[in-house]
Amino acid sequence: AADQKPPSQTGFEVLLADGRHFQAGIASLDLWDGDGTFALQVLDITDSVQAQQQADEELERAGEVQRALMPAELPFRPGWAHGAAAVPAREVGGDFYDLRIAGRFAVMSLGDVMGKGVGAGILATATRTALRSFNPDCRPADALADTVRIIEDDLRRTNAFVTLGYAVIDLMSGAVRLADAGHGLTFIVRSERREIERVVTRDLPIGLGSEWSEINVALAPSDSLLMVSDG
Repeated sequence: AADQKPPSQTGFEVLLADGRHFQAGIASLDLWDGDGTFALQVLDITDSVQAQQQADEELERAGEVQRALMPAELPFRPGWAHGAAAVPAREVGGDFYDLRIAGRFAVMSLGDVMGKGVGAGILATATRTALRSFNPDCRPADALADTVRIIEDDLRRTNAFVTLGYAVIDLMSGAVRLADAGHGLTFIVRSERREIERVVTRDLPIGLGSEWSEINVALAPSDSLLMVSDG
């Protein structure tokens, strides 16, 4: 037995015209020199292949729905410029953003639900929907507190939390009121001084905390308010 060679193997998949999938494997037994004995194993994997294809299609549809809920066209206001981009690592992700303008106020928010996949995507959509129910001139801390009351049962059942940056911008004066729920990735880009200021608090994410403070900053002409996610 010590002189026997390990069997050499070759595997491949076969797709028939009727849609059935088979996985085949051929192994050379080589029990004796020159024996030429082979073992053939064929498995019908049609059900598992079709189940994976269906799961992939459902994820793709969920991703399409989530992308459709992102702002299609960002609102325009003379004197202000804005932009946004989102590239999910998978079909469905937990990151979301939003920009609303009403009257003299703009609301800018960016959040990240713990985890990936469909579950995180559903919670991201629920959080964004809850935040959109508040008037743009609502205090950021109040908006976060009321959002918790809307989605706290969902967060508790799924043992999840949401990091979030939520800013209300006065488009007439440039004054910004910001609440940071454990996100910590909001910055002021000072164009005139060529400086970048990080705007952050020690407050906890939504689902872990219950109260949030506010930071008051001001945007000068050509300054930018930047929010990013850690992916």
